[in-house]
Amino acid sequence: MSEAFYVPDGTTIVSEYIIPYGEDTVILPDSVKEIADKAFQNNEFLQKIVIRNGIERIGKLAFSCCEKLSQIFIPNTVTEIGSNAFTACKALRRFYMPDSITSLGALVFWYCSNLEEVRLPKNIMEIPNSFFAGCSKLKKVIIPNNVKRIGRCAFSNCESLEEINIPDSVEEIDDFAFTCCTSLKKITVSKETEFGDSIPHICENLAIIKLPVNVRHIGTFAFALCNSLSGAQNIDA
Repeated sequence: MSEAFYVPDGTTIVSEYIIPYGEDTVILPDSVKEIADKAFQNNEFLQKIVIRNGIERIGKLAFSCCEKLSQIFIPNTVTEIGSNAFTACKALRRFYMPDSITSLGALVFWYCSNLEEVRLPKNIMEIPNSFFAGCSKLKKVIIPNNVKRIGRCAFSNCESLEEINIPDSVEEIDDFAFTCCTSLKKITVSKETEFGDSIPHICENLAIIKLPVNVRHIGTFAFALCNSLSGAQNIDA
């Protein structure tokens, strides 16, 4: 890595015009409140960014397609991460989200193909549409107890995901939420929940799904092409 670039003290918003071309390490001052939309989009050099306490928002597409970005820490002052913020950041392997975050956009980790582990904040109300879509090495995610909705295609093509537990708080699992999770073997749903269409569609290794007796709705083709699934079990049995 080259010598780090320090964003000047007093800067409150980091935009796409602040960072010189070719910098691979960027240090932000504690005056920064926001990383603007598209601030680092398509930055082919960025490998590491240091974000200080005080920042509140990471904008839409802020780091999308930063294919070398592997080191980032999100401080506990951040409350919002916008849509596509880390889309196609192929060098990311682990990502920690503090509990201060209450708002997450769609497609945040879309096709982060080497992402293995993510810690979700406990206060979010939903896992948005296509949030982890294409994270082919993602092995395990703990869904926080406050989540009420799992969005459309939220985990689609997470080919290494083996097991998922849906907490009591979840009321809706949208269409194609777990489509093409080819390693998924077990889904446990512990409360009355509404299933959309084709939820674990083409999950060829899914063998066990545990459902409560009071499931409200299961959509058309919800378990289509789950060729290893022999039936559903009542979790109270």
